[in-house]
Amino acid sequence: MSLRLVSGGYDHTIRVWDAVAGTSDQTFPFNDSQVNQVLFSPDGRLIAVCGNPRVCFYDLASNSTSPVYTLDYHRSSVCQLSWSDQGYALSCSEDGWIAEWDFRRSIGGGGEPLRVLKNRDGGVGGGGMNSNSLSGVVYASRRGYCFTCDYQGCVKMWCLESKRIVARMVFGDEEILSGIVLDPVHHLVACTGSSGYTYLCRVTEEATTSSSMPSTEEGYFTRVTKLRCSKRYVLKARFNGDASWLVSAGDDGNVRVWGAQDAIGPNLPQNATEISCEQRYQDAHWQTQRLVGKHQKWAWDCHFTRDSRYVLSASSDKRICLWDIETGDLMKEYKGHQKAITSIDLFPKTTIQND
Repeated sequence: MSLRLVSGGYDHTIRVWDAVAGTSDQTFPFNDSQVNQVLFSPDGRLIAVCGNPRVCFYDLASNSTSPVYTLDYHRSSVCQLSWSDQGYALSCSEDGWIAEWDFRRSIGGGGEPLRVLKNRDGGVGGGGMNSNSLSGVVYASRRGYCFTCDYQGCVKMWCLESKRIVARMVFGDEEILSGIVLDPVHHLVACTGSSGYTYLCRVTEEATTSSSMPSTEEGYFTRVTKLRCSKRYVLKARFNGDASWLVSAGDDGNVRVWGAQDAIGPNLPQNATEISCEQRYQDAHWQTQRLVGKHQKWAWDCHFTRDSRYVLSASSDKRICLWDIETGDLMKEYKGHQKAITSIDLFPKTTIQND
């Protein structure tokens, strides 16, 4: 199977690329709005596109360029879709709602969400925006739970069945959180923010099976570190495969990799994984950083390849770039978009090899 790359942004066009050759061989129109997220389905057959206010699904095997299905529940911009490994998906929106969808039998489970949850804190959050607005959602390691981040600078853990918030952590009254990622193996959460920081915390509850759930952060969220990734906005951060490194993309165009350089690599001693496991929860491990790429304008998204040798980044300069982490060399450019590129995804999550 060839390595596929999908991208979208402000030019209302979804592009599918041969990631190794660097050529775009499929395009789909998306005229609803700008693209907030593009995402391959777990089997690679569909591309989900989050916009305002719908999520559209395109079939890569179809001759049609029209969506084969849409999720129409939300009433404002859909910021993120997250898949589970059991055939479900979560969507969240600036309207303050989380919706869970059952994809086991059909796309979207027949058009109606399995359940919906409302972020009801109320009031005004960071930057004067509605604090109910959600910017990110991911499934938790513990089945039946998820994490969200919002415009009030708050990360929350939810029980999906009871529709209750069971834990929360606030990163600042004036902070707008723009995204969230989870490493489910090591229970690390990373959130990007509007003040130039990426926040890392450990979810200690994820490693237990206790049903006694306090409403405070004690026993759940343990702060690990915060990383100064940009002057103002950090637009995306992602872990590599074993969560020993983190890549960030910011409004200054910089693409940075965070984490001790000897934490991963092809020539590690046999005990490196054990050492790295301890380092993940230490502030000192994450303070080592290197600049691996520089865009001419905002860098919106970034992805590691599976071997952590390369990083892909997308930017307002209308380019997707492939960077060598060790040397900082620009290995490949993907050109074709006419405006800012805001989101990219890879399938399968594997290695890019250059000729």
